[in-house]
Amino acid sequence: MPNSRVSNLYPFVNSSVGTMEMLSVTTGSATEFQTTYDDRTRYLVLDVQDNNVYVTFTGETPSASVGHVLYAERSYTWNIETAQAAKFISVAGTAIIAATEFTD
Repeated sequence: MPNSRVSNLYPFVNSSVGTMEMLSVTTGSATEFQTTYDDRTRYLVLDVQDNNVYVTFTGETPSASVGHVLYAERSYTWNIETAQAAKFISVAGTAIIAATEFTD
């Protein structure tokens, strides 16, 4: 079946959600996004602030030897399932991940 969701190229803020999520990520233990989102939410637009973070999507705890690096001062767009599977740990100090729910 061809891709019938062409509007996913231009997602927009989910107006059903009042606030963005501000996730505080430290070096001490893995942090996750909330597990439930509005039914209309399809994506999270997020940016990493202050420090780089490690992330995994497999249930493993991220570390210097396991996971991907998300760099501070960069933004990312993930589908909601990816965001729900993500676990974060800061590379150094405390990082903030700001996330807003989007739909199409």
